[in-house]
Amino acid sequence: MSVDYYTRLEQGRENHPSPSLLSALGRVLRLSPDEQLHLHRLAGVDPTGAAAPTSRTIPVALRRLLDQWPVNPAFIFNDVQDILAANALGVALHAGFEHTDNFARMVFLDRQGPRFFVEWEKVAAGTVATLRQTWGRPAARGRVQPVIDELRTHSDEFARLWSSHVVAGKSHETKSLDHPAVGSLELDYHAFEVAGVSGQYLLVCQAEAGSHAEQALRLLGSIAASSRQRPGQARGDLPGE
Repeated sequence: MSVDYYTRLEQGRENHPSPSLLSALGRVLRLSPDEQLHLHRLAGVDPTGAAAPTSRTIPVALRRLLDQWPVNPAFIFNDVQDILAANALGVALHAGFEHTDNFARMVFLDRQGPRFFVEWEKVAAGTVATLRQTWGRPAARGRVQPVIDELRTHSDEFARLWSSHVVAGKSHETKSLDHPAVGSLELDYHAFEVAGVSGQYLLVCQAEAGSHAEQALRLLGSIAASSRQRPGQARGDLPGE
């Protein structure tokens, strides 16, 4: 590649770089896998292939799977960070938030966000980087842009982080939380793509076995179960029995 071609590429005067050239640039610039994918998408080349149709519908079997994790908060969310489903412990985990419909709004627009996430700055930066990755997909840009516009309008911190152009996807991270009912929690967050649905993900939170956090999650589950019981209904009784 000539210096002149690279200059035209940087200045936006070359609009059709080949996938092999983009891969070579990614290696030379030492881009992460997420950054390389973002680079390809910005150039109109998506090496992941054609995307499956997007949907907000959660398969019944997947909802049942969420409910089979009594000590693991679990969620289904989409690439716009909308929370599409949560199990009982997942709902209880976010009980202190005013609105629990979108992870990004919870981080930046809810007063509980900076209290709940002990390392709020780290969580905020990761949230922005994930939204930036979604924005890089042409098929998703129209859906994510209204969320980005809302956050930029109402959060100066989001606007600052958005201007950094950092790109990253969700996979695994450890977060320190301060829950209003059970106190401090350190949880591993694991995210997985839902097969057959573009832009839909499963998020499972896990505490280390035998840890204080695991005991706290069990206590939180008990509190949530008690709050769901009708007045006068004995614990463990099923409706109609």
